[in-house]
Amino acid sequence: MLKRTITAIVMTALFIPVCWFSYTPVFSIVMAVLSVVAAYEMLACVGLKKNIAVSVPAYLFAAATPLIPLFVKTLNGSVKLIFAASVALLIFIFATNVFSRGKLDYTLSSSAFTGIFYVGAAFSSLVLLRSFGGSYLYLLTFIGPWTSDVFAYLCGRAFGKHKLIPEVSPKKTVEGAVGGEAGGEVDDLRGIDSLALFGKFGMEPVFRRRRIHVLDAGDHRHALRRREGERDRDVVVVEIVVEGE
Repeated sequence: MLKRTITAIVMTALFIPVCWFSYTPVFSIVMAVLSVVAAYEMLACVGLKKNIAVSVPAYLFAAATPLIPLFVKTLNGSVKLIFAASVALLIFIFATNVFSRGKLDYTLSSSAFTGIFYVGAAFSSLVLLRSFGGSYLYLLTFIGPWTSDVFAYLCGRAFGKHKLIPEVSPKKTVEGAVGGEAGGEVDDLRGIDSLALFGKFGMEPVFRRRRIHVLDAGDHRHALRRREGERDRDVVVVEIVVEGE
């Protein structure tokens, strides 16, 4: 708990100035850096971080996708380019599988692509929301999951008796999941209402986020590490990516 508290304080101290300068390229650059870090973690989960044929294009994809809105000034154009980059990455990784002649496992490369795509899409979505969704809408992707996590933690500690999926995340409970979802929905309604009052909606329809804590990418990372027999580690960046979906 102490480690998580210290991490939260440090991340908050870094988060505030990034949001303050979110109208500048600084926001996109920081998201790109975090995307690469998260991509590294995803590749480490499947044991491909040292495979140059997979890791190099994966890092390029993770770094490039959050930067696309800086150069493409329309929402549709940015989304189409991100989609094209995703297809190109998929084709390249599968082609690498074919030419590796069995040296690269299809299961691992497929898991790597899924994780990298998730990471790139998540961080680029934050940049797209900030670029085309007004000055405040993107903040809901942070505030909502944090509120949900707090409710999940408190409800889990107070009422948690039934394990959710112990093979994936041993400490999560059904009661905590229900409390987290309820708290997140309340926060959604409050956040949408507040943004409406200030007239800051720049996009329709309003983006909805589902945060049911059954199996997210963070849990997927835990499961992969356990399958490989590795010691699990806390990686806050990946958790932020996941919950900010």
